[in-house]
Amino acid sequence: MEIAVFVNDNGKTISFNESGIINVYSKEEEWQITKKIPFDITNIIDKDIICEKMRDMAESLDKCKVIIASEVKGVFYTVLDCMEFDIWTIDGMPEEFLEYVFRREQEEKIEKISREEAPVPIEKGQPKHYYIDLRTVMEGNEKVSSKQVLLPFFQNVKFEELEIYCTHVPRWFEDKFKNLNLGFFAESISSKLVKIKVYHK
Repeated sequence: MEIAVFVNDNGKTISFNESGIINVYSKEEEWQITKKIPFDITNIIDKDIICEKMRDMAESLDKCKVIIASEVKGVFYTVLDCMEFDIWTIDGMPEEFLEYVFRREQEEKIEKISREEAPVPIEKGQPKHYYIDLRTVMEGNEKVSSKQVLLPFFQNVKFEELEIYCTHVPRWFEDKFKNLNLGFFAESISSKLVKIKVYHK
């Protein structure tokens, strides 16, 4: 993975309103700078020219889609966001945060793949009534958690009731349900089967 960092002469992150260098870091055994791109729009007032320079800089980063500066606002954020960059605002020296950003980016990629692969509850019988068997979903699939399957559903789907079959009540229910204004009723069917009904309070 490559990570671009906008820094001043002292190597500290700065805002895109300032004059500096974009260092592109790549990791083999250690982080090394593979490219340096000067960037300076301090004397430019025209927003169109600023946008053009920002786009040119972003395109020169090639495959690198992670960028860090101390501040990314307004037109700078808009251009980078439209070009599908992962934008980080961090104040400090690259050696202090590169490993952290790398780790978080890797985790997000894994979570995204898991979310895309995760099954979703299906509507059953009457409208807005859904059903899912978490036992089937989790069986042999260590990458997928109950939270990855259910939380996006709770946050994004308008439902009246979700019926869940599982081996136990997920621990995260109590904490998340307070903010989502949800309630649930759990019924033990057998030693290895619990039926849960989730509803809006």
